[in-house]
Amino acid sequence: MQHIVTSVIVLVVLFQSHCQDQNWIIHPASLNDVKVVNSTTLNISWIYHDESEPSLVRLTIDLYNLASSHKNVEYQYVFAMNGTDRRNYSSIVLNHSLKPNTYYSVCFEAYQIYHSNASSTTKTCRVTKTVLPTVIPTEQKEIVTDSNSVTVSLLWPRELPYTTYQMNVQLNGRNTSLPISNQTSNITFLIQSFQFNNLSSSQEYRIKSTFEYWIDDIPLTKNTLTIEEIVRTRAPTGGNNLATKEQLNTNVMIFVLLNLVLFFIHFVI
Repeated sequence: MQHIVTSVIVLVVLFQSHCQDQNWIIHPASLNDVKVVNSTTLNISWIYHDESEPSLVRLTIDLYNLASSHKNVEYQYVFAMNGTDRRNYSSIVLNHSLKPNTYYSVCFEAYQIYHSNASSTTKTCRVTKTVLPTVIPTEQKEIVTDSNSVTVSLLWPRELPYTTYQMNVQLNGRNTSLPISNQTSNITFLIQSFQFNNLSSSQEYRIKSTFEYWIDDIPLTKNTLTIEEIVRTRAPTGGNNLATKEQLNTNVMIFVLLNLVLFFIHFVI
């Protein structure tokens, strides 16, 4: 009987150990940074996460020259390594025929196989420019408020290499019913203006501005930027003018009455 109990305990321990081994933590490597070293060199780094040790890691880096009319992979780098060695490789310097002052899309893909035969993959793309200092223009917005209206202008930098972009503004969760004004006179920005009328004066409104943009034919390049803020319409200027006129009339009447009293005291009494 004692041997049976001992055997059962051993089997339970082995079963628990097997189950623990099957609790794989799967989290493939991800892109960390794309740093411009000089006008023809990029330093691309990635990070590994807390996970079960994979048996195989394969990393792929694709570079797209966004100045080219054909959005094909211009350079590709593939690394394959044993999972135990993966932390010895976390960056690469690319300086092979990169063109200066040029926008590139850097796409990083990690594919990992684990001892349980499970696999996982992740892919991320990031846009950069081979120039120092690396200054990439960003989206901007301008807000003009009146007593009964709010106008929001969204500015899209013409220099950015994205092939498709969309902009929208909502006020308290609704779109404008007025035509969207497109102003193209600015050589730096493409501008769209969204106007909301028939608002109450001296009231707060929630503005949500959205930019969406991507590069056609290059997957995973879609970006969404959302900005939410509270704006307040102005106080009615007409009411202020009316109050000023009433105050002026009151002051004139007081002045006239005082002069009449002084005249009466001086000449009559």
